[in-house]
Amino acid sequence: MSVPADAKPEGRRRRDTISFGGAGCEHGGGGGGALAGRDRNTIGDTLSVCSAPSWDGGLGGGGGARPDSRGERQLMSVFQIPAYMVEAYILGSYRPLCFSTAECLRSWFYVHTELGNIATHLLGLLVFVALAATTGPVVIPWAAGTTTTRVGAAEYVVVYTYIGTVIGCLAASVAFHTLSCHSQRRHFRSLRCDFIGILALIVGSFVPIGYYGFLHAPRILVGYTVAFVTVGVAGIAVSALGHVEEPRRARWRPAIFIGISGAGLVPTIHAAVLNGYANAVDRMSLWYVLGMCMLYFAGTVAYTFKLPERLRPGKHDVLLHSHQIFHVFVVLAALLHYVGIIRALSWVHAAAPR
Repeated sequence: MSVPADAKPEGRRRRDTISFGGAGCEHGGGGGGALAGRDRNTIGDTLSVCSAPSWDGGLGGGGGARPDSRGERQLMSVFQIPAYMVEAYILGSYRPLCFSTAECLRSWFYVHTELGNIATHLLGLLVFVALAATTGPVVIPWAAGTTTTRVGAAEYVVVYTYIGTVIGCLAASVAFHTLSCHSQRRHFRSLRCDFIGILALIVGSFVPIGYYGFLHAPRILVGYTVAFVTVGVAGIAVSALGHVEEPRRARWRPAIFIGISGAGLVPTIHAAVLNGYANAVDRMSLWYVLGMCMLYFAGTVAYTFKLPERLRPGKHDVLLHSHQIFHVFVVLAALLHYVGIIRALSWVHAAAPR
């Protein structure tokens, strides 16, 4: 697809082509197949092909999606932004590079391709902040209130470890999708934090599963905990070193997340065998755990295969593209797991000797 003849190049002239035959840009980090051509600005913060109508800040200024004469924000097409910002099958409604945190935050208040990603996880973040404020003083005592057993400090640690990792994951996601148009450096730094948040959530989700599943088998619990923490720390180290943003590795990221998450089924099945199926259904809220896994898997499938925008390129640039769907499934899975944790806590205390 060639650039319109009337487009004004920024700097030297360049030809860019675009194809959707490959894996595509994945999670804002660029990717093979989504863009072809050596001049698609994979290095540096320069405009590609055309300068945006709203761009007046230059490389050091506070540009951004500035209002036009009608007060509407000017957004970019896929040909007007650096390649690392491109998402496969999303053809327009991109924010331009702005080099301004304030302008990135102002983008919360107008429609663009990242707004749904920001809104879905911002809403989830607010919900879990509210849960963090109420779980300790209200929810946990209420869940264990039908018995005279005392809620130990360990249970508070278990529940709040999970809540903390959810909050960290959602906050990192909101930060990435907000700041992804700031600059290349800020884009990739916030992208690393986003991946670290995902890995932390995976490990944090295991903590209550292991605690209630192996409540009477502490050695097994310690073994699984050490294994999961080791894998999580290794993944976080790889993310912190910056390898996650390499385009050639983009297609492997969902597989890595599914693999680590799927590993959580091993202790789940082990606990079910150890305690008996009927006991595991209540002791560790087995159906809630499986429901959480199914929601994460469904969201990851939609995200990996870019559905539905793969079927209708350009029709889901703003609403109902795969990244938004993935975010919704993540929030629903996190909430379902939270309910399961509180249910397991309640059952353990109800079954305890009075």
